[in-house]
Amino acid sequence: REGREGRGPAGAGTTSDAADASPRDAYASSASAADDAIEPVTSFYADAGDRAALAAVAVDVFCVDTDTRGDAAGTKKTSGYLASVAPLASRSGGALFRYGAAGWDDEASAPPVPRDAFRALASERCVREREVSMDDARAGETSGDALHCTLRVRTSAEFVVSAARGGGIVPDETYEGLFHVPRCSSLDGFAFDLEHARSRGFGRGGDCPPTAQMAFEFTRIETLFESDPEEKTRETNDGAAARVIGITRRRVRRVCTRQAAVASTPDDVVMSADAEATFGVVYRKILDAAEEDGVAEARELLADWLAALAAKRARESLDSRHVDIEGRNASKRVDASFANAPALRRVAKWTHAALARSAALAVPGFAASCLESHRDLFSADARVAAFWTHRRLGPSALARTVYPEITAWTADGGWLETRSIDAANADEDDARRATPVVIPASREALIQSGGSL
Repeated sequence: REGREGRGPAGAGTTSDAADASPRDAYASSASAADDAIEPVTSFYADAGDRAALAAVAVDVFCVDTDTRGDAAGTKKTSGYLASVAPLASRSGGALFRYGAAGWDDEASAPPVPRDAFRALASERCVREREVSMDDARAGETSGDALHCTLRVRTSAEFVVSAARGGGIVPDETYEGLFHVPRCSSLDGFAFDLEHARSRGFGRGGDCPPTAQMAFEFTRIETLFESDPEEKTRETNDGAAARVIGITRRRVRRVCTRQAAVASTPDDVVMSADAEATFGVVYRKILDAAEEDGVAEARELLADWLAALAAKRARESLDSRHVDIEGRNASKRVDASFANAPALRRVAKWTHAALARSAALAVPGFAASCLESHRDLFSADARVAAFWTHRRLGPSALARTVYPEITAWTADGGWLETRSIDAANADEDDARRATPVVIPASREALIQSGGSL
């Protein structure tokens, strides 16, 4: 503030604005610029997405950054406005594919747009092969995307659904608790905010256990088969094969009812918490806050939430100790490692990772600056792609995206081991004593051991 007050009229001084600005002002300016960079410049594609949803048409968007391509003179072109095009996919129920830092001179590193386009189209069908075994045909009944979905959420009288969070879910304008989803897959996830309908809560001693019911109705494209005993297949013992005779649409309804027990103490809540689901709900709320109030406010909310969680956990579990300072004052040191709460420990780890390396919450030059070594992951288009992609991911996929894990295979025996990249748990001595992992040298050895490349 002093730097701005002491600055003369524009052009009168010789000191640059960057030199006069305080770190806090520079951070706020960078965060504001990052928010402005992902603002849509036109509503044409958003309106087109709404019209496509009304016509039951899902539009997938494939984006290749023009920053990585040059013209004949070698001059790089400006990046595309992915923030304006992304609503076309999100509002119609489509997927967003972004390819950055592509090697256009090398066919091996070129963007695999044809492959991904084929997979996106094929995922709408339950079975893709023209001739498969009967076992494969029956297994394919559970695959495929759900189209034109309707989701109804009902709860017991003690609490209500106040909001829905996730990519592509739209509340109905007429009926409460009814939501529409143009298209979703088994990997998509949604979160709901629940509020108490009355001050009594769930009653004393859990005499009013909370109950929730979800009715999910959707359209599925299925492939019709008929048995062809003359065809022999190696997959089945009886030799029966299935021949494709047509394609049909079928309306399916799934109803799930669950009842939860009421915890008597906060410690019971912590011990029964699902780490992945908890982080998924919190992260979606933070993404909504970033869209409404800006990335700086969203990051502050997430950090404050984690600090409050650690303080409340320490108060409830007495997981703190008094430290005498020079024999005069006593202060309380809070153990923020959640040593006695494995679920909260994982949530805290993922929260730190989201603040440190999530492109959706990055502030150029400050927050998530570790991404600056990969400029393609730090661009405005990367933030838009991460924002829309993270909102659709399920709990497990979102946790792996924010905090990846190393999965290693040995070339013989099919043994595998998953190792989390957790530097807070292991010291340098443990890292030196870790058993080295043998990575298969060939793709065939990796596949034979049960892994994927």
